[in-house]
Amino acid sequence: MSYEKTSINSVSRILLNLELLNKGNIDCEMVRHLAPVTVNKIIKGLPIQDRIHKFKDQFVYIETGIESGTEKPRTHFKSGEIGFMTSNGALCFFLQDAIVSPMSQVGILRGSTEFIKSASTGDIIVIKRK
Repeated sequence: MSYEKTSINSVSRILLNLELLNKGNIDCEMVRHLAPVTVNKIIKGLPIQDRIHKFKDQFVYIETGIESGTEKPRTHFKSGEIGFMTSNGALCFFLQDAIVSPMSQVGILRGSTEFIKSASTGDIIVIKRK
């Protein structure tokens, strides 16, 4: 799936900043049409801050406390995509292409994920509006 890079917030695309404390920042984008109910809950819950967890080398995730059902479930994710895992309310940031349990895609990372790959379990991620 190809995404046009834009720097303007719109009704369907909400620009956010993901900060890995003391390690770096990356812009990300919530895409409302991918999972409208879940994306609305994420936006209303901002800022989100939690310690990261790693799942193999496939993705890192943070628990959000957000409860939402699965919308348009997918099992194949590409590097740079953001998924929402309903079982624990986690945002998953994919670091490589992966096949996983069904989850909703909610957005994309806009840039290199290299500094996230170097993160350790327990590092803190903060997600807020740009």
